[in-house]
Amino acid sequence: AKGAIIGPPRLQMLQVWVLREYLHKEFGGPDEDLFGSVPGGFDLERVIDDFVFMCFFVGNDFLPHIPALEIRDGAIDMLIFAYKKLMPRFGGFLTDGGRVNLPRTEILLREVSAF
Repeated sequence: AKGAIIGPPRLQMLQVWVLREYLHKEFGGPDEDLFGSVPGGFDLERVIDDFVFMCFFVGNDFLPHIPALEIRDGAIDMLIFAYKKLMPRFGGFLTDGGRVNLPRTEILLREVSAF
């Protein structure tokens, strides 16, 4: 109709398989060298577990975000950057079978707090 105001879309659709492929491209390939110090090397499933865990820091419908980490301010990009930078130092993943490695998580959060 003439003069109708079109607002933002009410829903956003995410293809989970596409996100998985993007995560593989982000962390796999040449970046697999980042995982040289990790026993077993690059493991996409473990990277996905760590990505999901890191996303909890930016909040969701049920959990508040850490005050300094706003999605709209690029918090996910900061977390990914810090994760990739620190992976050789970690010597392993942030999570293992649903259990969080707190010393590695502390290192990550200290790095992100410096941004």
